[in-house]
Amino acid sequence: MLNLLWQASIVICVVGFVCFVFVIAFGAPFLPTLKPQVENALDLIDLEPGQTLIELGSGDGRVLLEAAKRGINAVGYEINPLLVMYSIWITRKYRKEITIKLANFWNVKLPKCDGIFVFLLNPYMEKLDKKI
Repeated sequence: MLNLLWQASIVICVVGFVCFVFVIAFGAPFLPTLKPQVENALDLIDLEPGQTLIELGSGDGRVLLEAAKRGINAVGYEINPLLVMYSIWITRKYRKEITIKLANFWNVKLPKCDGIFVFLLNPYMEKLDKKI
């Protein structure tokens, strides 16, 4: 029994360390945005139908989906392949409005857009400001 507890403790420590390294390397962990937050953010961005929104770190696609429901074209960049597959699945009804790219947005040339949605830690926001 004690051996099993040690193994579980080691696994938990390794997973925690990997998550920490991922955050340091890429800027932010996946934290789903709540529906009221998505709606508020899209209201503040104030895009019209037909305009284009880019989401950097699009996670599970919920911001892209809500934008598409408003008639906004949306492009998401996500580094996690599992989240890309999931978001492609949940946004499949809006294939014409939504493009999801498996990519590290730091390494791509961003297309022209009318608005950007992003959640990052402050040091990365400053770096992003220089990129865009």
